[in-house]
Amino acid sequence: LTALTAPLRSRQPPQLISVSLGLCEPAVFKAVGLAGFETAEGALEMATASGVTLLAASGDQGSADCTQADGSPARLRAVNFPASSWWVTGVGGTNLVLDGANRIRSQVVWNDAAAQPGAAGGGGVSALFARPNYQTGTNPRRHRSVPDVAMLADIAPGYAIYCSARGDCIDPSN
Repeated sequence: LTALTAPLRSRQPPQLISVSLGLCEPAVFKAVGLAGFETAEGALEMATASGVTLLAASGDQGSADCTQADGSPARLRAVNFPASSWWVTGVGGTNLVLDGANRIRSQVVWNDAAAQPGAAGGGGVSALFARPNYQTGTNPRRHRSVPDVAMLADIAPGYAIYCSARGDCIDPSN
């Protein structure tokens, strides 16, 4: 939680904080307790009220993200904090299914578990947060659902990226 709120203590706060970290809600709550959780939520709320946009990954281990004491996956939806916070936009990942002409045929949750066990998008219904007003009409549940938005997360087909900064680009010929 310190890594998420540290930029807020700088002389010039950022306009946006994007984090690709998150932990299963029960694990975070167990690690920091109620006081720590409330402190983090207060900082996130203050950042949002100050105009800072907060983005967080909804998870990248799919349904195996929440684990039991022995390390095996818990039988519950893997909802990650801080993506589940009211004050954060939860960002999920998708896969594109392309046809022979390279046109998008469908878009589904990112799931590379067959190639890399545990590599899949996370999300679900929060156990800690009630449904926020901004999800009324789109979320029939009584608790917050994540992710809020999603975009392509898979390296195949991936994105075409042009880099002109010498020394900072990855040379595809290597």
